[in-house]
Amino acid sequence: MNFIEPRTLAFIISVLTALSALILLAMRQSFSTTVRGVNSWTIGIWIFLICSLLFNFRGQLHPLLSVVLANLLLIISLLLMISGLLHYHGRRLRHHGLIGIATVVFTAVIVWFTLIQPNFQFRLVFVAGLLAFILAGLGYLALHGRPVTTGRVVTGAAFLLGAVTCFLRALSVTLNFDRPNTFFDLSSLQVLYLGAFSVTFFIGTLGFILMINERLREILQYNAEHDELSAALTRRAFFEKTEAELSNSRKSGKPVSVLILDLDNFKQINDAYGHHFGDQVIVDFCDTVRSLLRPNDVLGRYGGEEFVVLLPDTHGGAAIEIAERIRTALHRPRNLPPYTASIGVATTLTEEENTDSLLIRADKALYRAKGQGRDRIEVAQSN
Repeated sequence: MNFIEPRTLAFIISVLTALSALILLAMRQSFSTTVRGVNSWTIGIWIFLICSLLFNFRGQLHPLLSVVLANLLLIISLLLMISGLLHYHGRRLRHHGLIGIATVVFTAVIVWFTLIQPNFQFRLVFVAGLLAFILAGLGYLALHGRPVTTGRVVTGAAFLLGAVTCFLRALSVTLNFDRPNTFFDLSSLQVLYLGAFSVTFFIGTLGFILMINERLREILQYNAEHDELSAALTRRAFFEKTEAELSNSRKSGKPVSVLILDLDNFKQINDAYGHHFGDQVIVDFCDTVRSLLRPNDVLGRYGGEEFVVLLPDTHGGAAIEIAERIRTALHRPRNLPPYTASIGVATTLTEEENTDSLLIRADKALYRAKGQGRDRIEVAQSN
């Protein structure tokens, strides 16, 4: 690999990384509030590009810029990427004081072995060892959690590969397998180290772009399947879920029950208090219902002020108990206009029962409940 000039290699990788940084910049402008972590990662990759330029001008700029500032910016860029991955997972970078102290110590060591007692080989081992630790952390954060996606695998693999490369580089110098004298030394190991390290950032950023696209798909799918106000499943998504559970019921022989719930006199609440309070009632109602359901139960919005609950593996008696808990909970005092609900209950009778027939029977039971005074539960008739 001696024929590869390190500065040329670093420049090529920097150009590729700059292109990915431009893509991130465009995504930041469009999705920074939708996908968390984009801002931090974008700033981090641009800082990495600046430090790459400073590294490339080593020997032409003062060491304070091309060595000390370049290494400091490199660490800052990695910390911003860590912050971006943490934000992506809904977490935050902590221990800012400790990180600040560690950064000051790192800078002091670089200053000492650059300007006061120059020692390139010690500096290389020190920086490569620290980078191995940080890159391993980035790889772990990328792969941590579920589901494991292509973007996470690409990002995690890139940074773990970078961590291994940095560790082996520090080890090779420590054990005297290679003793480079300058950053752009033409030894094969130094060229390999610089190339692999630069590729790590490029591939890692491409992986993060894939992670952004994956998160956007998740958000779009969630928005398509959930009602914006109540966060309940949309009618279509609920029907699909019900069909799937009925299919499972036919195989297992266990019953499926549904509840149709209708907010009593909801139009009067809107007329008397306004639609703002009406919306708050719907949100409160859905939160109350969800708090009383089991993990596998499903809440959907059937239309307007009508909602439907899917109860897998539930016989009629258990469904009535759940309905009664919901009806009773709505009587608790709250800082909202008082409201109640009428509930119709239906349970599968035969293996041939489908979504439409089950919901039709529950709907008929609901209208009996409303016709007999509201705020009550009625069970679907067998016929």
